[in-house]
Amino acid sequence: MKSDFECSLGCRLVNFLLDLKGMRILVTGGAGFIGSHLVDALVKEGHDLVVVDDFSNGKEDNLAEAKSLAAQNGTQFKILRASLADPNVWTSMEECQAVFHTASHTSVVQSVYNPGQDFQANIDPIPNLLKYIRSKKVKYFLMASSGGTVYGDAPYFPTDERALVSPLSPHGVTKAFLEIYLQAWTSALKSSGEIGDDISSDKYFSWASLRLGNVYGPRQVKNNDGGVVPLFIDDLMTGRQPVIYGDGSKTRDYVYVGDVVSAFMASFTELQRMKLDGIYNVATGKETKDLEVLDQIVAEMQSQFPKLKKLNSKPKMEKRRPGEVERSLLDVNKIATFLGWTAQVDFAQGIKLTVEAYNKANARKT
Repeated sequence: MKSDFECSLGCRLVNFLLDLKGMRILVTGGAGFIGSHLVDALVKEGHDLVVVDDFSNGKEDNLAEAKSLAAQNGTQFKILRASLADPNVWTSMEECQAVFHTASHTSVVQSVYNPGQDFQANIDPIPNLLKYIRSKKVKYFLMASSGGTVYGDAPYFPTDERALVSPLSPHGVTKAFLEIYLQAWTSALKSSGEIGDDISSDKYFSWASLRLGNVYGPRQVKNNDGGVVPLFIDDLMTGRQPVIYGDGSKTRDYVYVGDVVSAFMASFTELQRMKLDGIYNVATGKETKDLEVLDQIVAEMQSQFPKLKKLNSKPKMEKRRPGEVERSLLDVNKIATFLGWTAQVDFAQGIKLTVEAYNKANARKT
């Protein structure tokens, strides 16, 4: 005959396994570039979704596919148009088992010239977010950090997660701040016993911060301060001269958005098996120069659009902008070892997919 302890443990394990089949998940910034791709993946797995976005960059169209699939599957799909800095949003929020935090102000240059906007978007929501996690007993928390900014001028390359965090921009500081704050907050609550590492317990909580390389792909919004891939594509398609800041030798570790989504999903799976409470670089471990990015996009557009008139592909070179690092190359051994994740899409294939998506999106508009 089973003891009361064995019955209790068995019931908890059964409930835990049932939770994994379909959770209610909150995605902040879920109508944005990375967030909307995550929403697609989570809906495909049969989860109920709550998407919060102020739509400053996010688009309703980015959620159309997920909304349609959720309706077909009979899963819940709720969209809240609101600022995360508004406490009223959180007090009325239903209970979710997991939070994917992708909402962010992303412009490095604007964080220098307009730090208030960056601070309001990236720092002001933190107390509300942590209060929600604590009060609703959220079990799993994943956040999008920035491997391209938190290391600053890194002391070595490729740069691993042990490197000193030394951002050159206020934007990089806000990303690092949430990581440090979350780490200390979690440690304090676990020391007090309020939350713990037992996955079958109602007190379980664990988190992972993914330090993303330079993410690109379909749905990325072009702006004058970032998103170099959509900027180059749009400039070339419309006959404008593309602009490169610096001498063209600046490098970034570009990672395709589909690979970023698979990294989040791999992290989410591991959080359901064991405590992570850690930071992981998400990139390819390869660096690409600005001039190489432009050349790859030009070659792909010439391949896909042979009837396109001669491209204005000679870049205009302008001075470097404040807050930008000269070189970024991330070490991805940790995430490969602990989470079994590696990027699958090389840069040439990713650019091909991105140009195709740009063409389809613009065809729908005409």
